[in-house]
Parts: sequence; C-alpha cells; structure tokens
Amino acid sequence: MNAADEQGDINEMADAFIKKFRNQLKIQREESFKRFQEMIAHGVNKMVPWIWIRLFFAGLLSVCLV
Repeated sequence: MNAADEQGDINEMADAFIKKFRNQLKIQREESFKRFQEMIAHGVNKMVPWIWIRLFFAGLLSVCLV
C-alpha cells in the first residue's frame, strides 16, 4: 500500500464518520421535535408556553429533555 492509497483510506474513513455524525444529529433533531410535539399535544406547554417555544427554537430543548 502506498501513501496515496493510505490517504484515500483516511479520507473515506473521515467521510464515513462525518456522514454518520450528521445522520445522528438529524435523528436527534427529529426526536427532539417529536417530543416537543408530544408535549404540546399533552398540554405541558400550558405552564409557560413561550419558554418551551423559545427553548425549542434555540436548540436547547433536546438538552433539557435528555
């Protein structure tokens, strides 16, 4: 195996890692949004609705629910 092959392998591994990482982020966003919708459906947001909405759009809701 020469240096060019090794570099190609490293690039492929990096691309696979980045693709997997982005996919995991996408899944987390979708799950967070689903939980947010479930909370709305169950009326949890009646306590302080603007806080839940602001947390969701600030991207902090997934952190609060984990």
